[in-house]
Amino acid sequence: MISGNTPFVHSTGVTISGPSGAEIRYTTDDSDPTAESQLYSESFSLSETTTVKAIAVKDGVSSSVASKRFVHDSSGFAG
Repeated sequence: MISGNTPFVHSTGVTISGPSGAEIRYTTDDSDPTAESQLYSESFSLSETTTVKAIAVKDGVSSSVASKRFVHDSSGFAG
């Protein structure tokens, strides 16, 4: 599960969770993650429109891709 506020005005924190004991791998460049993608270890911040995609990897088996688009609202009215 990928969590964080969208739309956002300045920045938003992103948290990714998955099954107990699984590694979470993620991307922020709109590509699908693989077992070699960035390892998620703690929440991170976004300050521009970005799509976060993530998979859980456990015992060599990868989950389906979870995806969430975070939209930067430059109008300043994001709620």
